[in-house]
Amino acid sequence: MKSGRGHLFIYVLLILRKKPMSGYEIIKTITQNSNGKWTPSKGALYPLLEDMENKRIIKHIDTGKRGKRVYRITNEGERIILEIKKHKMNIRKKLSLVGPIILELLPKKERDTMKIAFEIHGIVLEKLERKQTSVNRILDDCLKKLKRV
Repeated sequence: MKSGRGHLFIYVLLILRKKPMSGYEIIKTITQNSNGKWTPSKGALYPLLEDMENKRIIKHIDTGKRGKRVYRITNEGERIILEIKKHKMNIRKKLSLVGPIILELLPKKERDTMKIAFEIHGIVLEKLERKQTSVNRILDDCLKKLKRV
């Protein structure tokens, strides 16, 4: 599966987890959530939806006007999301181990910036559960300042 389609697969699962939607609504949601930076094509989305439905990951629950299908996530889809989350935790652990090695491969300017980003990421993960509101406020403020640079 191509990287883009893999991302689309995961994104469709996460979107349908929030609420059932038609293919058009999924495209619209992805476009809005990416601030217009990514609009999946119908040619990528609709075959994916058909494949996901054939594998019982999603199910269409309504066929409205003009054959518009509304999809919802199934228990199998929920199980896949849990697997992805477990896999993400394993990747995060491995990345923390190899991060310093990867940093050495980067040019100095980039390495210094990424070193700070890795450190921030580690602190956020450590503090997030207990102090989510404070962490979010600080990061939001930091992001606003970075955008002004």
